[in-house]
Amino acid sequence: MRPSPAFGQLRRSSDANYRVDIRAGRHPVAADEPVAVGGADTAPSPVGLSLSALGSCTAITLRMYAQRKWWPLDGVRVHLAHEQGPEKAVRISSNRTDCVTGGAPPRPARPLA
Repeated sequence: MRPSPAFGQLRRSSDANYRVDIRAGRHPVAADEPVAVGGADTAPSPVGLSLSALGSCTAITLRMYAQRKWWPLDGVRVHLAHEQGPEKAVRISSNRTDCVTGGAPPRPARPLA
């Protein structure tokens, strides 16, 4: 098995205080902090990116599972929120997943015996 190429590359942007430009594979992404904490709010915060990653992983996993089980699933909505606890530690404060269903999906054709 070949090792995979470096997944992420980070570099600090010179035009904003906390902005970081990220390269995830071939996809450009950025992170910044809100103005209230000294950033320029030009991109999602690192906490927002982490919650987005967790939510997208949940949605993709549910879709894959539903497809394998032939369950009808038109969409997945994942709602995540965070709060600051003692000493400014961040924790996920709520997590809700809504599965949107519609009609039955097409069944695969079975070979005639």
